[in-house]
Amino acid sequence: SQGDTVRADSLMIEALATNDLNVEDKAQGLMSYLSEVISTNESSRRGLPLVNALLDQDPENTVLLSLKETILKQLQMWPETYGIIRKLIAQYNEAADSLKDNHYNLDFIIATSYGMDEQNQKAADKLKGLLTSLVPSYSDTLSGSALADTVQARNYNSTAMANYLQTYADQLIALKDSSRGFNVYEQALALDPKNTLALNNYAYGLAVSRKDLAKAAEMAVQCINQSPDNGTFLDTYAYILFLQGDYEKALAYQEMAIENTAADEISAELYEHYGDILYKLHKKRLAIDNWKRALEQEPDNELLKRKIHDEKYYDK
Repeated sequence: SQGDTVRADSLMIEALATNDLNVEDKAQGLMSYLSEVISTNESSRRGLPLVNALLDQDPENTVLLSLKETILKQLQMWPETYGIIRKLIAQYNEAADSLKDNHYNLDFIIATSYGMDEQNQKAADKLKGLLTSLVPSYSDTLSGSALADTVQARNYNSTAMANYLQTYADQLIALKDSSRGFNVYEQALALDPKNTLALNNYAYGLAVSRKDLAKAAEMAVQCINQSPDNGTFLDTYAYILFLQGDYEKALAYQEMAIENTAADEISAELYEHYGDILYKLHKKRLAIDNWKRALEQEPDNELLKRKIHDEKYYDK
């Protein structure tokens, strides 16, 4: 519930190793735990080593073998399934409109689906409506402390509110409204200072805007401290170090970012950042190779085309 997935999984592994329970009880406990975490591709990857740990104790356990098969199938099918779900969720608008009472989680899912479909203005509008229905005086220019006081007075779940705000801020950034977006990130962090998505996305937004890189670096380090093997967080910190001119350190973190990201999940951005760092370290051929890898994933990226054609780094 606190978002510390690394510690949570570590404790679950300890529980699976105990002699106080039989394998069947452990399997039931593990299934309950995984029901909370295998709703996304990333969480499915988390679940697999836990199942394997228990299978080591009982390799013929049919429940565990079935669970492992389910997870493996989900990992294989996820890209296609994800696209289908994204389209279907958007149709819940009709359901939401027909409900008499507010259903905040449904609104949040609808807003998220708009964001995934790059309908950022609709996502932002839906999230703004959700927030104002919870806090009628809400404004995206409100100070974080003032909003925190209101949320506390209304006895709302501050973690859930922070998630709504973080997602709203992401949409504002996508709409290139960085001023309001940064303030909404501040609101989210006032409610939940350890919200890693807010910390990471805020840090990356500051870096892209070339604003307060020291603050961006501080937030990126907080993310890594909470999730040291998260490729996205490592990439953000590497990018900030690159902008600060610390190319050797940036290279180390960028390589860790790539190492900690599954090969089929490495984004064009990771390859492009890697190429940029290598270029600054006078490794032009390697830089161009990585820019080409990035271009394979984003064939319409004009900046990448220019870098490759001119064999030169460009900021914009």
